[in-house]
Amino acid sequence: GEVTARHARADELSDADVRAAIAGLTGPLSQMPPIYSAKKIRGEAAHRRVRRGETVALDPVSVEVREFQLLEREGPRLRLEVACSSGTYIRALARDLGRALGVGAHLTALRRTEVGAFTVTEAVSLDQLDAAEGLPWIRPADALLRAGMPHVPMPESARSLLAQGRTVDCGERDEEGMVAGVCDGELMAIGEMAEGTFQPRRVFVAS
Repeated sequence: GEVTARHARADELSDADVRAAIAGLTGPLSQMPPIYSAKKIRGEAAHRRVRRGETVALDPVSVEVREFQLLEREGPRLRLEVACSSGTYIRALARDLGRALGVGAHLTALRRTEVGAFTVTEAVSLDQLDAAEGLPWIRPADALLRAGMPHVPMPESARSLLAQGRTVDCGERDEEGMVAGVCDGELMAIGEMAEGTFQPRRVFVAS
């Protein structure tokens, strides 16, 4: 295709240069999404409009890169590890790192290793799923809702109150904010805890 830009040789950069640029892309950022992305423009993905030849204008989004580390380097190739907020475009992070270094950059591979409280170390292969028909690996649905969220024990008597969307007095509790209310391991509701009072927002039990 057409050459749109030329840059200095990436292998002329020192590791210190790379780490300094990484530091500048760590923390709260205003990030411009890639034009070839699923970002919606008037209800349609940006990449579809671009491929039709349209010129698209995207707005920057606020994201947070909590951790950004250089793990390994081989000439111009870097292996990086990123911990970031939802909505962060890793392709855009690579692009911006290349711009900061003045050499250009793009992804050659991307592997997600963690989502919330779930990590790749807990993953299983398709062969393992087939061999065991998946049953040993299936998690209850509430594992998704309770992952990384404090859970507060509820008395059995709270079931009818929660089913009606009413508050539950949990006594003296240290938890504040969004929590999962559970009883004997069963997720009953997700709600807000304040001064020992649980106000349900989503209820999963019937009256």
